[in-house]
Amino acid sequence: MTASTNLCESCHRSLSGQMWHRLDDMTICGPCYREASSIGLPVTCQHCGWHGVTNGTRETNEDMIEHDACADCIWWFRLAGESDLPDSIRIGGEHYTLTENPMARCGGRVRMLNGLDLGPVNLWSNGTIPERWRELLPDNAKWIT
Repeated sequence: MTASTNLCESCHRSLSGQMWHRLDDMTICGPCYREASSIGLPVTCQHCGWHGVTNGTRETNEDMIEHDACADCIWWFRLAGESDLPDSIRIGGEHYTLTENPMARCGGRVRMLNGLDLGPVNLWSNGTIPERWRELLPDNAKWIT
């Protein structure tokens, strides 16, 4: 809230007595924040059929609208777009992210399907890849026992 005006920097309504938000270095009222963040817009996911409204971050909300997808499918859509990155590990329909963080909950010896042996690794589990995304996220590694 600007001390001199006490007005929304977008619509110029008074901010007195109401919640206000900071967005893009501007102080704005709730309605302007919801509009700028794409919150509350109806979405029907073309991938899984989910019906609801946007309620995530501005980036996720914009992706949900652009791709007609729920937040869960946006998550997998983003992972599919990063599937060629060396830290994207997929074994037996499960997705993992390679990390150096010792707090990672999964680990073991991994061999990529191209023959590269990663040896002992720390992996974050991202969960089971839904059937509808497995064609875009096929296995690319296997456990070495």
